Order: sequence, then structure tokens, then C-alpha cells
Amino acid sequence: MKKSPLAFLLMLLCTSIFSQITFSANDFVPPYTHDFGYGVNMGAYNGWTDDQLANIAAGNPALQVTGLAANSVRVWLPDWFTQEWGYEIRKDVFDHYASVGMKNNVVFVGDAAPHNRDSVYYCPGRLSESFKNIYEPIWDNGENGTPVNEENVYATYMYNLVLTYGENTKYWEITNEPDTDMGGNATMERGFPNNWWENDPPPCETKFGAPIQHYVRTLRIAYEVVKSLDPAAYIAVGGLGNVTFLDAIMRNTDNPDEGQVTSQFPLKGGAYFDCLSIHAYPHFDGSMRYWSDIFGGFQWTRNSDKGVEGFMKRLDGMIDNLHGYGYTGADSEFPEKNIICTETNLARVSITDEFLGGNESQKNYVIKLMAKSQEKGISQVHFYSLADNLPADQANSDFDFMGLFENLSGKTPPNGKIFDAGIAFKSVAAALKGYTYDEASTKALNTTLAVQGVAFKNISGDEIFVMWATTLDDLSENAEINYSFPSTFNFSEMKKFNWDFSITGAVDCISANNVFLNGSPVFLVPNTSSEFNCSSGFVLKAMPNPFKDNFSIEIQTDIDEELSASLIDVNGKVILEILNDKPVYIGKTVVPLDVAGLASGLYFLAVKGKSGKRVIKMFKT
Repeated sequence: MKKSPLAFLLMLLCTSIFSQITFSANDFVPPYTHDFGYGVNMGAYNGWTDDQLANIAAGNPALQVTGLAANSVRVWLPDWFTQEWGYEIRKDVFDHYASVGMKNNVVFVGDAAPHNRDSVYYCPGRLSESFKNIYEPIWDNGENGTPVNEENVYATYMYNLVLTYGENTKYWEITNEPDTDMGGNATMERGFPNNWWENDPPPCETKFGAPIQHYVRTLRIAYEVVKSLDPAAYIAVGGLGNVTFLDAIMRNTDNPDEGQVTSQFPLKGGAYFDCLSIHAYPHFDGSMRYWSDIFGGFQWTRNSDKGVEGFMKRLDGMIDNLHGYGYTGADSEFPEKNIICTETNLARVSITDEFLGGNESQKNYVIKLMAKSQEKGISQVHFYSLADNLPADQANSDFDFMGLFENLSGKTPPNGKIFDAGIAFKSVAAALKGYTYDEASTKALNTTLAVQGVAFKNISGDEIFVMWATTLDDLSENAEINYSFPSTFNFSEMKKFNWDFSITGAVDCISANNVFLNGSPVFLVPNTSSEFNCSSGFVLKAMPNPFKDNFSIEIQTDIDEELSASLIDVNGKVILEILNDKPVYIGKTVVPLDVAGLASGLYFLAVKGKSGKRVIKMFKT
């Protein structure tokens, strides 16, 4: 039976006194009360420190680095690394993450040092990822200065990690992709030989390489140790891709004797994690094809919308599995689990012709998935990866073309080419900061299969809508539709921000009764802002942004204006006077500027006239 929040509070008090916990994930799952996590997987690049990578991921105003506006990061702290360098080795880096706004982070753990690794070969010729001595007692009542038993090296490892990094870590992900299928049976249906629904995954068929009961044991150790120090943290299964492996966790205890329930092993795997973490790469996992008897083979629908659909289908299968074991929340037997995704993306370039790869599909997928994930109730999504794994001329896998930036090795921090997917990431993270999913307004959009829309609202009641036309064709992001907001919204004009507004600063004013949508998502805001009013005369754009030696101001106005413009640095100093009350007439005016002598950094382009003021953030590389 689930415990009430009051009962959980009492458990927390007991935990702080006695260290060992008296509850499990069958009793309570902490509510996620933070902003949606716009996350990235960091990677490593020659010439870049972790701090410098964090700067371009999150932004660092103190150094005039705008960044991607990421507010969460997924990093690796393996046992072998801490054994080699000590537990404190990355403490300063985690403090820096927090200083630039990345606090509710994900740490994936595991990878035992050779002397801490289980020496038993559960699969001939290959050691497992299991630690040694995991069946030693977890606790020893402080006999060696800590409450955990030092003979249980995995418990000691987790205890030291949480003591050192717990302040800035919200999720502890228990190994990376333990369910990677090496035998082809993970996707077999019930009734087929060797399927994982009715047979425990054999060690030789999984990346984990040990019996499933050993994986449940690592979950149990991590849950008990982490919760004893930080009850509000989450224990996550390790980025799963196969629902059959999840099912094996749910039906087994950590009992090495076939996962049976006994007094020593009383609970099944669902009791020892409170977060479902998934990995999804829909460009190659079968999400974008279907069998056609008419054509006698597979037919393809490779586009960003099908990618999002495939992602959600994979997630729904896992949620249904959890629900089947009673983890549905509300008045059910067990509380519903938190959900995150710690790896996903589409490739910008496909090495294999069969798979989807494209700049347009990748950048559209980023925005669509971020919006739909919040609608689904997911707490965080981490894209793989911050930058390409390799330079383009050395790449040999689709996964080498998933960066939001170009490969950074050899580049001078903080410089690196940002791809359209990175611009899209920055736009959605900036647009929706401080906003949460609004179910009522989303339903009120009355969207059809041809148009997608998700509504968000902030604490002040301001609304923003992410919308696009649904793409249906194979290898195409082309789609067009005209959409009108229902009269119940009482909107007349909307401000439209395109997918790249975080770089261009551009905004258009449109009628709410005739919104042109295509396959690239846009952000629509009701025209209620006094600072920028659609009827106030002119629209300002500045391109390129970031700029190097020059950029152009483009002004579109429906009335004659006398405008002044200034380029201002971060200290408020006017660096350049531009228009000086120059007359600007109805139509489009373009003013080119040579700014080669400016220092690199952040600037503000401010243009004002009798009908209002516009300000665009500009960045000089």
C-alpha cells in the first residue's frame, strides 16, 4: 500500500537519524518540482575543459558566452575513474555546472575498476559489468567510519559519489544501456524461442553481461544508499531501449536463486527505482517503417514527425509495462514513476541510405520532441550530443553526426560552429523557460492530424504555443497548412517567432485567424505585450547573428518612421550610433554595417522610434 506524503515525511526524519531507509519506491516517488530539463550529453574534445563545454551548453554571461540555454547535463562518473583520480576530482566542475544554471543533473554510474569487478564469467570469454561482492551486506552500522559496508564495493562507490556530488545531481542512472541486445531476442514476441518476455535475458545477450538478478541487486544497493543521503533524488534504470528487459526487472527480485521472493529478498525490481530512463534513436530502430502486404515489403516514412511518434510509441510500451505491474499512481497499488530520456536525436547526415539523416529533420525533431515530451509528462530530455564525435571527414557512423555543434577538437573556446539543431535547441529552451505545459489550452487548440500544437503557460498566466504542420511524406519535411485559433481564445494578433529566433532575434506579427504553418515549428505568443506591440509600426531583424566583421539591419515598417539605433555593450555603454533619427519609409530598409573593429562578445542592438522600441541580442565571434 502506498504511504501518504505525511508518512513519507516521517520516513525522511527516520532516515536522517538512523541512516538506513525504511521505505522503497513502492511507497513514494518524490514529485519533480523543477523546470523541465533541457539537457545535453557533454562529450570530450581536445583543447576544451569541462568548464568551457558547460559555458557553451548553458551560457555564461560573466564571460559573454550566450550558450544553448541548457539547464541540465548528463555526465559519467565511473568507478574506475574515481579509483584512479579520487572522488573529488570533478567537484569543481559540478560547482561550475551549478554556477551557470545546470543543477538538476544526471550522473550515470558503473564501470568497475579492475580490482572492483566481478571475476565470474557469466558469459564465456567476457567479464560482466557487475561489481564484486554485491551480495555482501550493504550496511555495517558504522564499523569502519561509514554506515555502508566497505566489503560491498558498489555500496561504497555510490555512498562516496552522493556525498561528493549529490548537491548538484538529481538523477542517478544505474549503468548505461545494460539492455543492449547482443543476441536479437530482446524484440521477440511471447511464444518465440528465447524471447525475453518469458525467459530472463541471458548474460551473453546483454551488455550488462550478468544475470538480471544482479542488475536488480545494483538497483537495490543504489536505492538504499542514495536515499539514505538524499531521499529527494531519483534512482533511474540505465537508459533502457527494450521493454522486455524492463519486464525482467519488474518480475525478478535480487535473489540470485532465480529472482524468487524470500524474507531476505522481499521485493521485486520495481521497488528499487523511481525513475524510468529511456534511450531512443528513432531513425534506425524501426519506428519509421511498416510492412505492406500490397507492396510486399517494408515502406518508409522517414521524417521528424514520425521520429517523435516512434519515440512516444517506445515510451508508451514501457509505461504500459509499468502500469501492468501496478505502478500507475492515483489510487493504484504503487506510485507512478518519474520519466526522463537521457539520449535521443536524429542524425544530421546518414551513413546508411536506409536511415533518416538530414539537417531539416534533425532541427525540427529537437523542437517537436521537446514540446511533446512536456505534454507527455517527461521531466528531462538530454540530446546526444553537445558536439559531433568526429570531424566530418573522419566520421564513420550516424552517431558521429548528432552534435549541436561541430566537432570542437582543435577549436578555440568558446568558438565552434553551431548547427541548426543547436539553434533550434536554444530557441525552444529560451522560449519555454519559466513555462509549463497547459493541458486545457492544448486541448482547446482543436488540432487535427494535419497540424500539431502544444500550449504552455507561465505563473503570470502568459501563454505561448508551439505549432507546426504535420509532415507525412518519406524523406521530406515539407508540409503546409493555414490554421485559425478557435474563437474561445479571443486572439486577434499573434507574435510569431521562427525556429531560429534565438539567433536572428526576428519576430513577425500575424493574424490569429490565418496562421501559416509548415514543417518547421514556430512559437506563437498572443499580442498583449506592451514592450512589443504588433500594431506599433516596425519589425526589426539583424543578420547574421552571431556576426564576425559585419551584419545588416533589416527594418520592415507599415508607417513612415524616424528611427535611432545603437549598439550597446553588456555594461550599457553605447558603442555605435547607427541611424540618428534617419527617416525610414514604408516597406523594407536594409542598413549594412562594418563592425570589424569590435571586440568579441555580447552586444545589444536597440532601435527606437515614435511607435516603439526593439532590442536584439547580438554576439560577435
